[in-house]
Amino acid sequence: WAMLVTAFMIIFAFTPLIVGTAMLELDRKSVTAFFKPEFGGDPLLWQHLFWIFGHPEVYIMFIPAVGIVSQIVQTFSRRPIVAYPLMVVAIITTGVLSFGLWVHHMFAAGVPAAATSFFTATSTVIAIPAGVQVFSWIATIWLGRPVWRTPLLFVAGFLIIFTLGGVTGVMLAAVPVDQQAHDSFFVVAHFHYVLIGGVVFPLFAGLYYWLPKITGRMLSERLGRWNFWAMFVFFNVTFFPMHIAGLLGMPRRIYTYPSGLGWESYNLISTIGAIGFATAIALFLINVAWSLRKGPPAGYNPWQADTLEWSQESPPAQAQFQMIPAVRSRHPLWEQETLAEIDESRARKLEQFRWRPLDWRGALVVSVSGAAPKYIVHIPTSTIVPFTMAVGFLFVFAAALLDHLLLFAIGMAITLASLIAWFLPQKTERRALEESATDPGSEQLPLAIAGPRANGYWGTIVLILVLVTALFTLVASALYLGLGPHSQRVTYRHDWFLPAMATAALAGGAVQMAWLTQSWHAGRNVRGIARLLITLVAAAAAGRLLVQSFDAADLEPQTVALDSALAALLGFQMLIALILFAMVLGALAWAVMRPSDVRGHAVAWNASLIAYFAAGSSMIVVFTGYVLPRLW
Repeated sequence: WAMLVTAFMIIFAFTPLIVGTAMLELDRKSVTAFFKPEFGGDPLLWQHLFWIFGHPEVYIMFIPAVGIVSQIVQTFSRRPIVAYPLMVVAIITTGVLSFGLWVHHMFAAGVPAAATSFFTATSTVIAIPAGVQVFSWIATIWLGRPVWRTPLLFVAGFLIIFTLGGVTGVMLAAVPVDQQAHDSFFVVAHFHYVLIGGVVFPLFAGLYYWLPKITGRMLSERLGRWNFWAMFVFFNVTFFPMHIAGLLGMPRRIYTYPSGLGWESYNLISTIGAIGFATAIALFLINVAWSLRKGPPAGYNPWQADTLEWSQESPPAQAQFQMIPAVRSRHPLWEQETLAEIDESRARKLEQFRWRPLDWRGALVVSVSGAAPKYIVHIPTSTIVPFTMAVGFLFVFAAALLDHLLLFAIGMAITLASLIAWFLPQKTERRALEESATDPGSEQLPLAIAGPRANGYWGTIVLILVLVTALFTLVASALYLGLGPHSQRVTYRHDWFLPAMATAALAGGAVQMAWLTQSWHAGRNVRGIARLLITLVAAAAAGRLLVQSFDAADLEPQTVALDSALAALLGFQMLIALILFAMVLGALAWAVMRPSDVRGHAVAWNASLIAYFAAGSSMIVVFTGYVLPRLW
């Protein structure tokens, strides 16, 4: 649950940061004027875009730690976590509420009083799910039979330090307190109590817990306890005095200050603590080095834990499970006598894994809720292509920073070549399809599927979530520049006819894709070449009309912030039309060359989702960029 919530948070938090960074880079290159007050822009818009990432990012680091702590607490308490459903609800609630806190970093920036009241409330309310988690962990230890090994000691340290950091966080949620303590060392102390207490201590607990499984050797319990107590004591010696120094007026982000301000003794104590804390980290490194050379063998399950990884030898064999385990409990090693499959229907479906795949790598795909076997997915062979694509991106971003056209061309060439190599069908994939076609047995699982059951379909939905977040970041930026508290209320009335025609073209393409996918869903054997061709033409026409819209608007994004916003919206929609064109072109190639291949149908199903988004996003762009300004 912790990693699932974190994954969704990454989508919704990092996307505004990426969009905002692109806007900032364009401003620096004098292409746009989003954040330039002299041209109607607003620097506070950058703060909003940064902090709508920045505060959820704290919880993106913290929520995985919640998962680590929960696992360790129940293992060493020898009982399941208390109030498991409430713990799950608390994790989800924390993830959701974390997106309603960002303005409490801006209480001193002149935010309207109504907004500060709302964000004060949400900043206070988020303490409730945190409290639920803390009391659940305490109750689990209290009602269990705790075994105080090093991982659980680090969890106990986490509970104490994180709770103290949470208390100061609630203090800073109050506007009067925040305005006094803003940009002071009090905030530095709070931040480190939350992040080191809430992330680093659980991380060390996880390292002591899982390193024996990774390396096959136990760490020293004595060194581990020294490591914990040194870290716990010297952490508080380092950061607790910073609360007092901050309340005495010491600002953050300074490296020197005049004498006689009363801060000297507190900084001296913090310096001693920092040296001690570094020494404590060195104890951990010594422990790891000792463990790798002389640590006793870990065996299968040294902690008597409940989860599947502890059913395997330490370190796990490369193939791990000889047979796919059947899991019917959250605590399979505690509550199941065997991990073997007992359901006859599922056992028959999994029987084929005893003799296949032969010379290719495959994995089982199951349903989300019941883990029912759905199909086998072909796993690509080892390849350097993802690395070369990363190198291509590196060149592209370096070129953007250095304004170097040749570097940009090299980076794009490497990226496109890697992309093509990544998507080319592999020899092992062809062998897998041949093997799947000739395998006997009426109940064998399919190798390639298309539509809502396929992984690629859900992967496309994740892509659309990213695109939706990017679109609404741009829409919110346009509204902020046009209607925000510092806007210059510049009115502009660009012609809406061409973008409306582009929207109509994209809507027509979406209708064609809907007809095609519904035909497949109904079981009709339709090649769909005509429908795909119409959609391809519609995407190309929409792209062309959007380019004409940009030219016809006669925008001045370098000197007019609202023109920057409209240019960004049109540019975004051009990108969507390009993505749709590329995906439909791929689906059309499959339909012409391999009309009965399910993989081609999968590409068309995925393209249909992009087509629906393209039509909807175009309507939003037209309304935001052309209709709404007429109402200002």
